[in-house]
Amino acid sequence: MTAMFKNLIILLVLIALGAFGYFMFFNSSDNSIVSTSGNGNVNSQAAFQTREFKAILNDLNTIDLDSPLLQDSKFLQLNDHSQPVSERPYGRSNPFLINQ
Repeated sequence: MTAMFKNLIILLVLIALGAFGYFMFFNSSDNSIVSTSGNGNVNSQAAFQTREFKAILNDLNTIDLDSPLLQDSKFLQLNDHSQPVSERPYGRSNPFLINQ
C-alpha cells in the first residue's frame, strides 16, 4: 500500500469515529431519565424506580409502632450503663514537621 492510501484510510476511520461519537453524544435520548413521550409517560427505567420507591414507602407507612410498649413499667426501669469516653491525644499536631 502506498502512504497516501494508508493516510486516506486512517482519515476515513477517524471521520467515521468522530461521526459515531457525535451521534452517540448528541442524539441519544434513550438514556434520559425524564424524557416524555407524546402521551406524557416517563421512560420505563424511571417508571420502574418510581414504582419500587412507592412500594417501599407503602411498606414503611404500614408499620405500626406499639407505643404502649414504651410506657410499660419494665421498659421504664431500664438503666443506662453507658460510660463516657475520655479524649486522648492522638498523632502529631503537624505530621509534616520533622522535629517534633
